[in-house]
Amino acid sequence: MSEKQESVMQGQTVQNEKKKNPGLRLVIFFIELIILIAGAAGSVIMINRYNDPELVAQNYFNALKEGDYAAAYSYLQTVEGEEQSDFVNLDIYAAAMEKYGFADETVEVTDWTDEQYGEVSYALDAGRGTHTVQVVETGKKRLFLFKEYEVCPQNFYAEDVYITAPKMMTVSVNGINLNESNSVRDDHSSDVYLSAYETAYKIDRMIVGDYRIQVSGDVFETYTEDVTVNSYYNVFMMDTPVLKQGTLEQVAEKVPEIIRSLYQSALNGEDAQTAFAAAGLHEPTENEISCYNGLVDDLIIDDGYFTSMKLADFEASSYGGWFDSTTGEYCSDITLELTASYDYDILDWWTESYYESKQDYSNGYFDCNAIYRDGEWVIEDIYINSGVYMW
Repeated sequence: MSEKQESVMQGQTVQNEKKKNPGLRLVIFFIELIILIAGAAGSVIMINRYNDPELVAQNYFNALKEGDYAAAYSYLQTVEGEEQSDFVNLDIYAAAMEKYGFADETVEVTDWTDEQYGEVSYALDAGRGTHTVQVVETGKKRLFLFKEYEVCPQNFYAEDVYITAPKMMTVSVNGINLNESNSVRDDHSSDVYLSAYETAYKIDRMIVGDYRIQVSGDVFETYTEDVTVNSYYNVFMMDTPVLKQGTLEQVAEKVPEIIRSLYQSALNGEDAQTAFAAAGLHEPTENEISCYNGLVDDLIIDDGYFTSMKLADFEASSYGGWFDSTTGEYCSDITLELTASYDYDILDWWTESYYESKQDYSNGYFDCNAIYRDGEWVIEDIYINSGVYMW
């Protein structure tokens, strides 16, 4: 006889016994009922234990102690519509937790109750830092009957973190550029004081911890600052940037041609507007016109004339740079010292009958501001001291 046929015959035998013996049937019923009740009760106990706030905290901390940051992160309370961002995500969370050394089985968990509010807090202390949390209800139900909980860390997030820097600079945090996708740029913020040249980037929410801020620009050295963001210190001001080495020297190299052009225009007796246009400069201001007219006067010889003039020996220097408080533009002063060598003919004072050829040289200088505007350097605020005096 096959096993299948034997099993069927045994089942029929049990059924026949039940029919013949009502007492046996009742016993079997009660046994089945007890098993069912025990299973249901066990399920309730397990679900209740799983949804117990203290156990949820313990499970969360156990994940940290095991270094399972992904599992621990899954317990955290999330802000609706912001489950992950550039500054609230698993990678940053793991880095913050790693710093405190929670991945250690010997780390102990403590709990206490706030007497005023009756709220229970749980803490994991690793010596280098303490991670304090509360366990809160999500408002959802498990199997339509049992409460769900999530972990809410205390003093773990920084809200409205401000980073201010010059407008023309690029700002990055941990290598992530700040832009409209992860921050709000505000050139006229009322929440932090801004100079005319500054802008503020506001990051709505960050995990507290250590971050590296970098500020860079096309003509500036990259400035790096390591900061610690926490829930009560969240405004960071970046220093005035420094020009890349050699930048001013490159700008100063273009100035000698401007000086030569202005000297030549002055020798030709041209007006300031014509001279500035010929040198590729902006429309001169009143002060620049007055200064240029002084150069013209220096190069006039009442009883003679220049036959040649050579400008050489240019030597540049600068006292540094600054941001204009009105325009917000970056400015730097440049002084260019020079030597003017010249030949001239002058009327003989005694006979007044012929011109005498002479040679001479003098030292002059050229002061100006180099202004970085719309991606290029512009020369403005020009002052010329020719050093040429003919008596």
